[in-house]
This record gives sequence, structure tokens and C-alpha cells, in this order.
Amino acid sequence: MKKKYWGWLLPACTLLFCSMLAVGQNTINSLEYFVDTDPGFGKAAAVSNITPAAVLNNISVEVDIAGLADGLHNVYFRSGNNNGRWSITSRLLFLKQTVSSPNLVTKLEYYLDNISEPGFGNATNIPITSGSMVQDVALPIDVNSLSIGVHRLLVRSRDEQGRWSMTNRWMFVKDKPVGGDVVKMEYFLDNITDPGFGNATNIPITKGAMVNDVVVPLNIATLSNGIHRLYVRSLDINGHWSLTNRVLFLKDTLGGNLAKAEYFFNTDPGFGNGTNIAITPGATVNDVLLNLNTGSLPTGLNNLYVRSQNANGSWGLTNKWLFWNDGRSGNVTQVEYFYNTDPGFGNGIPVAINATTMLADYLVPVNVTGLTVGQHILYLRTRSERGWSITNKDTFQVTQTVATPLINVNSVTSKVNCAWGAFRISFHATGTYNTGNRFTVQLSDKDGSFASPITIGDTLTTRSSEVYCLLPTHLPDGDNYRIRVVSSNQVVTGISGIDAITIHDRPELGADTTSYIVCQGETYNLVPLYSTAGYTTADWSASNPSAAPAGTYSLIVSNIYGCRDTALATVKQDVAVWTGAVSKNWHTPGNWSTNRIPNEKTHVIIDGAAINSCEMTDNDGAAASVQMRSSGSIKLLNGRKLMIEATCNPLPSGL
Repeated sequence: MKKKYWGWLLPACTLLFCSMLAVGQNTINSLEYFVDTDPGFGKAAAVSNITPAAVLNNISVEVDIAGLADGLHNVYFRSGNNNGRWSITSRLLFLKQTVSSPNLVTKLEYYLDNISEPGFGNATNIPITSGSMVQDVALPIDVNSLSIGVHRLLVRSRDEQGRWSMTNRWMFVKDKPVGGDVVKMEYFLDNITDPGFGNATNIPITKGAMVNDVVVPLNIATLSNGIHRLYVRSLDINGHWSLTNRVLFLKDTLGGNLAKAEYFFNTDPGFGNGTNIAITPGATVNDVLLNLNTGSLPTGLNNLYVRSQNANGSWGLTNKWLFWNDGRSGNVTQVEYFYNTDPGFGNGIPVAINATTMLADYLVPVNVTGLTVGQHILYLRTRSERGWSITNKDTFQVTQTVATPLINVNSVTSKVNCAWGAFRISFHATGTYNTGNRFTVQLSDKDGSFASPITIGDTLTTRSSEVYCLLPTHLPDGDNYRIRVVSSNQVVTGISGIDAITIHDRPELGADTTSYIVCQGETYNLVPLYSTAGYTTADWSASNPSAAPAGTYSLIVSNIYGCRDTALATVKQDVAVWTGAVSKNWHTPGNWSTNRIPNEKTHVIIDGAAINSCEMTDNDGAAASVQMRSSGSIKLLNGRKLMIEATCNPLPSGL
């Protein structure tokens, strides 16, 4: 039988026909539709009641749904013009449902994803003809306003005595893959191991540069209660698969004259304060579906709790599921690839990167030496702090085998650097390397020559790796530096990476300094200590570097390239403790803790426990102050004098 199930009129602009079909005075002379599976242009069911025109208005289409199974379906429409060109294919999601009852069915209604149950009779009405058997009810569903992810369609009926049926539920997912001539989509559920690209469950689509509002009907009746995962991906016309998108959801069954249900993660907010679950009150609620947003949860083990309340206000036991949150969000910290056979997570060819949330247009030169002539598969995957991504793949052809060994640099984490800067590189080495082999990273001169290479890093290994590299303290400015890797056992000189490296020299302030004040509370002028002329910035950590009290301060300067140098300036009192480690002579530097002879700014402490007592015999001496401790003493011989130059209060306590 045929049902004109939604009386849908097709004004041109409603289905984007206005811009596609009225251009250049073309005439629309055909209209066709199909359900779920595209038979090809011109091979779908033809709509006969049209009059050729530049724009078609008010076309009513009857669609035969008698042979369709109950459940969610997609109907597609497109038109052709007199030049043989077809329009973009438009899609409408609908539900077919057969409703039976011992009494007359007088009403049907539905709702989508409601956080709160709208109440019997308050959902969206479905027009029907009353009867004990309502067949081939078709409900058009507008998914344009729905978010990407898992959704629920809920439908129920009422008989002539005012009694409502159980609420039927259908789960579906709306996805929007990235554009690019999408020719195929597929999904899989809960697989511990990905079934492989092209081996998952097919999703019928109309091929196009952008596939929008894809709806995937899912049958969850056979799934066990608990947490599940849905994975969806797409294939473009060039054979490239998209990243695999993942949605986490919970299926549960609640029973006991239910009036309310709620859930929460990890910490109980109190009865009635959890996140509400939309249910139809009743003795038992089957196939409760929660679309779980785990983006804000911490990485690692988490707990999901679900509980229900009956009509008497009593809460049931709280159900608990433990799960690992390893969502795809978070910084990507690791990238690896491999050919043909998976060596295991973390064992692929590394690609050095800086942690990032998005890798876009990242070019990696791959080493294909040693591969046989024919088709091969390149696999690529990433890792974030939450775990490994799904492995993506691409096929390629090798037309001529290139002999091994070969070492190529496939990534450098920083291509613009300052002298004394650090970064990481990764390399791909083919061939066999023996125990004790060392891979050494070499830097060319500024013109790209390796006549006198500089070693900037190394690693003791026999396989492709990442290496931490440190540049020399100073290098001449240049934008054509190159990096290569050489091995020791076997001896191989690698090729440089495809990108030149820019290096700028860094400023040079000189050595750190120590300056002395005599009495506590005095200040020191730091400004004359270092020359900052010619630098773009010069910043002291002291609030007033012209009058800095005791402490340690940093001066950071930078040049026009942002390269920096730092110097530390320490301001303190000079305190020297007598050790007598060498002799009794005041004027011997090795007898003092500072390894310097005290002067008029030095606070001296004479300790009686020293190896030798202190004597001044050959020359006069000076000190800011002298403290005697542990019966310490000093002898002034041969008429020598000790000048005390300061009157500080308090005196320093010593080292």
C-alpha cells in the first residue's frame, strides 16, 4: 500500500533546489526518491506527477513504505534537469511503526532526548486514523537542531479508553564527518579490537563533498546493561579514512514502580540532586539510554552511578559502573607510524612533536627503503595523556625497491631556534644495527655543509628513535642549518631532513656576580654590573635595581629574535670565618672560609676550634668587624695593627 505519510510539499528553496535548478534557464524534467540505499542516479523511484519547469513548487510525493521494517529510515530526494545534471540529494529521517491494540488506537505522540519527561499527552502529536491496527505510520524527524552524538526517539500510543502503551525507544547517532568527497561511512560497537577499515557496519549515505546530519539507527536490544562505545568514521574519494569518532553511552534497566531516575559521576550530590534521566513512569523501564559527556572527567578510573525513585518517594539502591576515561581530548604527545604489520603500541616509527591539541598539515617524510614493489599500507596513530587513538591508514604503491640501509630525519620539534636552545628530533633508520650501536645527531654549519659537523645529541639503540638535542652556547645567525643522523655499528651516514633549520645567536651578559654591602639594611646599585646596550629588552627582577637590598636578582636580556641570556647578581654581607687550615698567618687566603684575605668590608669571625690559632705578623690588616667565638683569639705581632672600619648593629651571625 502507499501512504502519503507527511503530505510534504517541495517548494524549490526548501530543499536548496532554488540555487541549483533555476540557474542558466535549465528545466527540471525529472524527480526521484529512494529509501536508505542509493541505487544510482536515474535508477531510483521516479515521481511522475511533475510538469517540467525551471522551478518546481508544491510537489506532493507518495512514498511506498509497506515493505520496510519497523524502525528508523532515511528517504532521499533529488531532481534532474534537461542537461542531464542532478541536484544535491536531500534527506529526511523518518520512523515507520505499526501500532496494534485490542481497542481503537486514538492517538500517537513522540519526543526526542527530553531531559524531563513531557508527560502523557504533552509530546509532539503524530496524525493517524483511529483503528485497532495502525499500520505504516511514518514520522518525519528533523535532526538539524540536534547536537552531534547519540540521541533517542520515544514513541507511544493511547487507546479509546485513555490507556497509554509502553514508550518505545529507538537509539540513533547524528554525526557530521569532515568534508572531502565522502563515499562511505561505517560504525562499530564496543570492539576491543577495531574490525579494520572497511570491515565495520556500513552506513548508507549519498556520496558528496560534505555529508551533513548523518543519522545511524542502532539496535541496542541485544546489548548488555552497562557502558558501551559507538565508533563512527568516513572514507573519502581518495581512499583516505577520517579519524574515528567515539561516543560513550550507558544502557540500563530500571524497575520498581518508577517515578524518577538520575545519575552522577564519582561524588554523590545527594538524593534528587543528580542529573535527571528522562523516563516514562511505570513498573519497569527498559533500555534506559544515557549519552555520557566525559570531557570534564579526570583521566583514569571514574565511577558512574544510576538510581531511581518509586512513586512512594523511596529511592532504590544506587547502581555503579567503573570505567576508564581515555577520551580523545587532551594534548597529543606522541605520534608514530608503521608499514603493513602493527608492531604494537609505542613500537612504531616515532615522529617528534610538541604537545598540542591539534596536528594540522604536519608534513612527515617517510623512509620507504627496503619495501618490495607493490601495494603497501601506511598506518598512523597518536597518543594523548588519555591513551592511544584509533589507528588510521593509507595505501600507496612502491614501483622500485630502494636498498637499505638509510637513516632520515623525519621531524624536528623546533625549526627556529636560539643558540643554546634545546629541541627533539626523530629519525627512521632502515637496515640492521648491531648491539652497542650509537646514533649521533649532527648539525651542519649555517650554509648546510657537514664538512665539520657539530654533535648535538646521541642515543645508544638499534632502532628508530627520538633524540634530545642541545645546541652550542653560541652559533652564527643562519637560516640553512641542516640536521642528520649517523650510526656507529653498522656505519651509516644519514640524509638530512627536508627542512632547513634557522638558528640565531644569543646575547652574552657575562658571568654571574656577587657584590657586598657592609651593614644590614644597606643597598647596592646593580645597574652598572652589566652592559645592556643593543638589546631589545633588559629586565631586572629587583623592583629598584639602583638600590637593591641583600638578595639574589636576575637580569634577563633578549635580542630582536627573542633569544635570551640571564645573569644572576647576589648582594650580601661579606663574612669570613677563620679555619687555620694552612697556617697561623692572617694573610694566607687558604686559612679563611672565603679563600680570600679579609678587607675593610669583611665581617671576621675567629673560631677557637680552628686547626691553628690566628696571628698577624708581616702586614697590617682591616675588617668591617671582628667576632671571637669559642675562646677564639688573634695575636698582633711585630707591631702590626688591625683596623676595624665599620660600626654595624647587629653584626652578621656567620655562615
